[in-house]
Amino acid sequence: MLVLVPRNYNTLERRTFEEWSSILDLSTRWGFTSIHDLAIRCIRIPDPLKTLLLARKHSVEEWILPALLELCKRPEPLILEEARLMDFEDVVLVESVRQAVRSSTLTVDGGIRDHIRAWKDAVSLKSVPDPPKAKKKKKERLSDKRARGSQQIT
Repeated sequence: MLVLVPRNYNTLERRTFEEWSSILDLSTRWGFTSIHDLAIRCIRIPDPLKTLLLARKHSVEEWILPALLELCKRPEPLILEEARLMDFEDVVLVESVRQAVRSSTLTVDGGIRDHIRAWKDAVSLKSVPDPPKAKKKKKERLSDKRARGSQQIT
């Protein structure tokens, strides 16, 4: 890891995205906070998807909202390969914002950021309880399955 003992400190920032990405990964894994912070300052991420993926992987909160915003604003939708790399919640968020913009309930410049923040706040609620009717139906289905299972055994 040449970042630990560079030959010339002036050339430290002249690393490729792949090199800084590796430095960020290793410094996170090994708990090298100052190198982690250096990598965050120096890395030049080529696109919003890679920004989002690195932000999620390394808990760089200040990168998440701008990356989501860029993914929502870009003209082309997510492709399958991109969606597979992303968290499910991020995929749903990006596509729901894009749909809202298309249906004119949000504008590109006003509302998208607020929609993302509201979504993030809602997702941060870890567990949403089932509505009473759903719980009752779920219990009925379970008891029906148990009853059928016991009838088959006898």
